Amino acid sequence: MKRVLFILLCFIPFVMVNAAGSVNVSTSNIALEEGKTITFTITADNSAGRVDISSTDTSVATVSTSSFFLDNNSTTITVNAKSSGAATIIVKLTDVATYDGDELTGSKDINVTVKSKEEKTPINTTGNNNDKKE
Repeated sequence: MKRVLFILLCFIPFVMVNAAGSVNVSTSNIALEEGKTITFTITADNSAGRVDISSTDTSVATVSTSSFFLDNNSTTITVNAKSSGAATIIVKLTDVATYDGDELTGSKDINVTVKSKEEKTPINTTGNNNDKKE
């Protein structure tokens, strides 16, 4: 029994040390109205490094930062809707590695759709009030 327990205890640290690392983006599609902002999260799990982020059309949507460093934590990115249209936010792993030293590469696209502000019907303030009944 002691031998079985000893063998199990030897494998537990091995499994924890060799856990794979990753970088995850919380969304792949964003829809919002011009003039509004929305946030999404990028999370590093058992990994660290520099992530670059950009918008394909900054006249439609911009991001709060162009580059940041993750170290087994999360970062919140704000998207600002500038004008109606479509853009793509590109999240690129530039210099990221797992804690085991394995390089993580690639990019993730987030599709952004910005709708124009809905125009509200103006209230008629010049109308007559002649239909009063006496």
